[in-house]
Amino acid sequence: MSKDLDDENYSENDHEQEDAFVEDRLLATFDLKQRGWTASMIQKLLPEHDDTRENRLNKKYGRVKLYWESRVQEAESTGAYAELLDRAIAASERSEKARQTRARKRERQIREFLEDFDPQILPVSKTEQEALGSNLARKLKGLWELHEWLLNEHIRRIPVLGRLTREERKNLATRLNEKYLESLKQAYPELEWPEG
Repeated sequence: MSKDLDDENYSENDHEQEDAFVEDRLLATFDLKQRGWTASMIQKLLPEHDDTRENRLNKKYGRVKLYWESRVQEAESTGAYAELLDRAIAASERSEKARQTRARKRERQIREFLEDFDPQILPVSKTEQEALGSNLARKLKGLWELHEWLLNEHIRRIPVLGRLTREERKNLATRLNEKYLESLKQAYPELEWPEG
């Protein structure tokens, strides 16, 4: 009788183990990173992967490494994981702080670059203006082009700012054009300049 009960208990244990095995799933490196793991942490705590699969997004990066979730959870319950996670969080915070410092420095450089652009336009005579065109649109276009070397000279200095994002370049060009237009309006207040 006790043997039958033991058999029954072993059978239940076997089922529990089978259920646990069925519920265990494989996690990709991406999944681990979503859980807070870094590449260094994976290398130290899970140096061997359990399986691989084809990279469905980009085959040139090779196969995706897979890890049993139970192994991942076991590693996450260790003091080594907690220590490495704390270090990773601290490094991430330092990195973010450095990024913000660089962004503030870049904003200051761009602001100073814009402030340095203060074109002093010497207006041409009425006779020279008339020679540019008979209608207002042609005259304004002619005056823009006549003094545009001031704008282009400053634009040629943009590389001193280092690498700019597309958005930064676009905003900088817009602001420089606005300042140039304001200078033209001040030099030729009698003309009706378009807004913006």
